[in-house]
Amino acid sequence: MMNTKRYKSTSPRATEKFAARLASKLDAGTVLGLEGDLGAGKTCFVRGLARGLGVPAEVPVTSPTFTMMNEYTGDLSVY
Repeated sequence: MMNTKRYKSTSPRATEKFAARLASKLDAGTVLGLEGDLGAGKTCFVRGLARGLGVPAEVPVTSPTFTMMNEYTGDLSVY
């Protein structure tokens, strides 16, 4: 069964903070699907999620626009 939640952010920083808080509630194997238009904040969300999962701040989190997949290693890996 799919569980859908919605959150409306007011800024890129708020998106990152929300995702970092959400990261603490995730277990290994959790799958999150992100969808949205260009500029919707998907990369900001993943950046916050990665930081919340222990990916160091010096590791750049970038949009996978022209790649198949990015991988970030922290307490849990983010793909």
